Amino acid sequence: MRFDRYSTTTSGGTFTSVVFDAGQSVTWDTVNWTANVPAKTKLTVQVRVGNTATPDGSWSSWAVVLNNGQLVDSAGHPVQGQYFQNRVILTTSDATTSPTLSDISFTYT
Repeated sequence: MRFDRYSTTTSGGTFTSVVFDAGQSVTWDTVNWTANVPAKTKLTVQVRVGNTATPDGSWSSWAVVLNNGQLVDSAGHPVQGQYFQNRVILTTSDATTSPTLSDISFTYT
């Protein structure tokens, strides 16, 4: 994913995934991604989980996750639920460059 052009009023963008259904409640374990994040840019990955097919008030809040890291909620607890969603936030303070996300993967048990 890459946002190629920025205007003077836009310094980034957000991609929110579709909701993934694991088929039953699972523990979401790890996240790994490949990205190029030049100086003056930032890439943030967030996740949330729930037990309803459509995100609602019962879902967890968005939690920032680290590359090659364990998936934990904002309180440090394992992320558990049947449904899972992620979002990627790309920002820049230099209109001539952008972070690039090449791939991302999540595991669960």
